[in-house]
Amino acid sequence: MKTLLLILFLNFTYNCLAQSILNGSFEDNTLNNDFHYSFTSESFSTSVNNIFGFANNDTLTLCMKNGSSQEGQWNLILYDVLEGDNLNYPDNFISLKLSQPLVVGKNYRVSYYIRRHQIIQFPPPPGPQTEMTNGLSIGYSNDSSNVGVTLFSSSAPISFTDWEYQYKEFRCYHDSIQYITVKMKDHSICGPRYVCQIDNFELTTLASISEQDESSIFLYPNPTKSGIVYVQNNEAQYLSVYDLIGKLRHQQNLSPHQENTFSISHLDNGIYTIRFWNKDKLLHQERVLKL
Repeated sequence: MKTLLLILFLNFTYNCLAQSILNGSFEDNTLNNDFHYSFTSESFSTSVNNIFGFANNDTLTLCMKNGSSQEGQWNLILYDVLEGDNLNYPDNFISLKLSQPLVVGKNYRVSYYIRRHQIIQFPPPPGPQTEMTNGLSIGYSNDSSNVGVTLFSSSAPISFTDWEYQYKEFRCYHDSIQYITVKMKDHSICGPRYVCQIDNFELTTLASISEQDESSIFLYPNPTKSGIVYVQNNEAQYLSVYDLIGKLRHQQNLSPHQENTFSISHLDNGIYTIRFWNKDKLLHQERVLKL
């Protein structure tokens, strides 16, 4: 009996610890100063273990703050700079490495803490002096250099002083998932920069997930080079694809409770809005970048 209980305990412990986010509290790094606003994605990736930054011409600035963190001493500041004619950078993101790949069919919860952050810059940048946070897009990927599947888009943090706890329950539908990815959500154009602090990313194995999270819709890959996109959903009956001016460019039926594909290979490179419908009810919409 004791042997059986020991085996069950070890199995439970293994299932709880088999997958975890490495360095999710940002403590494992080679830094010793309070602020590092000069980080490029390359310098960040070499200074902070198990975390990788990717940006379009380093328009994503990755900064670390020592002290006042949710856990430990360090937290990460995301600083997304908007400039030039193209005011959205869908490929700006960071990848957090997992200790083990996710298991297909298993349920998980990814959680973290977030708050707003203000940067005082002199001389001030051009344009309206507004610092906004539209929240984050959290996803998972089998490659540190690919933002992968979008799991959810969070709400924007409210406070500059208080940490806000956010989480998402999800089921893994893809093989060899080894990274949790984090990017700033699509921007409303009302200022030159978007800033927030994040800390203490955790991954938990769940026995089941809530009905609301069960109905989530996942897209992969995003961005897409081939134009072929995979869809996992449980409720949507069809999808429609719109370009940036709102013109319908593609529509097709979907089979619930299984993986579907759709193609935008016949469309020009750019950003498209994908809307998912059940009869006449809009369930979800997501932007997809075709490279």
